[in-house]
Amino acid sequence: MADVLSTGYINDNASPPVNHPPDEGGGRVRIWRDTYLQGAADGSIGDVIRMKNLPAGARILNARMHWGTGNTNETLQLGTSDDNDRFIGATAAATAGSVDCNLHVLAGYKTTAETQVIVTNATAAIKAAQRVTVEILYSID
Repeated sequence: MADVLSTGYINDNASPPVNHPPDEGGGRVRIWRDTYLQGAADGSIGDVIRMKNLPAGARILNARMHWGTGNTNETLQLGTSDDNDRFIGATAAATAGSVDCNLHVLAGYKTTAETQVIVTNATAAIKAAQRVTVEILYSID
């Protein structure tokens, strides 16, 4: 059997050693969290929930979306203003639940400027009093 080397191993043993980006070693993980609560009436199909912005230079490590019970056939997706399903594609939200993004989707995604996070509802209205919470873990230093 042969030994094979990861990128991190190669960088650590280079001369001089190559510094890792903060999301691969030594960076501090930061938590971005925001919540939306639908009003007393159902929303409309196609509503876009505008959440707070991610800072420029944020290297995304994980994204998670939680929701309360929605309307039949309701779907939610999580993304940014330039890619509405960047983190999580359309996910059934008729019953309360949560979903993590697939880490391979991120593939080192890093914001180049302050970036608006959005939740989009596509197939049925967001139910009255439904709560949607988004959590994003990122490193910036």
